Amino acid sequence: MVAFDCETTGLDVAEDRIVEIAMVEYPDTVLVNTRFKPDVPMSPGATKATGITDADLTDFHPFAAWAETIQGALDGALLLGYGSRRFDTLILDAELRRAGQPGIDLDGVQEIDLYRVWTACEPHTLTGALARFLEIDHSGSAHGALPDVKHLFDLAHALSVAFGVDRHRMVELSKPDDEVDRSGRLKLNEDGVVVFAVTKHAGSPVTDHVGLIHWMLERDFPADTKACLRGILQEMQQEQMAR
Repeated sequence: MVAFDCETTGLDVAEDRIVEIAMVEYPDTVLVNTRFKPDVPMSPGATKATGITDADLTDFHPFAAWAETIQGALDGALLLGYGSRRFDTLILDAELRRAGQPGIDLDGVQEIDLYRVWTACEPHTLTGALARFLEIDHSGSAHGALPDVKHLFDLAHALSVAFGVDRHRMVELSKPDDEVDRSGRLKLNEDGVVVFAVTKHAGSPVTDHVGLIHWMLERDFPADTKACLRGILQEMQQEQMAR
């Protein structure tokens, strides 16, 4: 099991970049703990949250210099993160692919998102989780990836004991029932139909907007969203051929 946490220039999976990553193999082997010099500036919000400025990153290598090492650490691992399913995992996959690596098999990877596990069991933040389950005061200061990630194994154990869930169940709870793509651009409605989750067409079946599908495929949307859209187009074409 590999716990990981990323600090980034912002919250856009497609446009922002990773500036710091920590990866720890259970129980306490630090695989990676480094910063990167991104080609995107730090947003004010990111600097406020992490305490990291553009000036702090000027002497570091770009992500690509570490991509092969990070890819090797991820391959075959059960991933452990907090709020990772719809952000850290996606932006890390994008960075790896941008650097010429295979990236993360988003459909096949085993992943425990402790945020999803906790909110599925008891609706909440990492600061609150640490206070609630480990009696650790994590509030009041900026924090980096390694201090965050080192608490995750203990938090995983505490959640397992508190709610009687094993790793397999945690993996299940980490995936939302209505998820279609991790980025959240698409979702399943109550009838199990794939609909748009954002844009002015939110709630409308994706199959009703073929033109919008093609438009999204030509734009810089996350890779997993595009993969889902291509699959939907393929199914529509197969249905037409079968008529």
